[in-house]
Amino acid sequence: MTTAERIYTEAKRLPEALANEVLDFILDIEQRHAAQSRIPHAGAFSEQEIRHEEMTQALAAYRLPLSGYQFDRDEAHGP
Repeated sequence: MTTAERIYTEAKRLPEALANEVLDFILDIEQRHAAQSRIPHAGAFSEQEIRHEEMTQALAAYRLPLSGYQFDRDEAHGP
C-alpha cells in the first residue's frame, strides 16, 4: 500500500470536518514546499527537469560568489 493510499484509507474513516482539516494540511504542506522545491502538478515537468531542479537546489548551498575573481595559473599549479 502506498502512502497516498494509506492517507486515503485513513481519511475515509474521518468525519467530514476532520477530513477537511487533513486536506487543508496537505494543501498547506504542498504550498510551503512548492516555492522551495517547485513540486510539479500533474506531470507539468518531465522527470529530467525535476531531477535537474532538485540537483540545482541541492548544490545551491555550495555556490560561491565569483565576481571579481581572477584566475592565476601559477597559484593554481603551485611550486
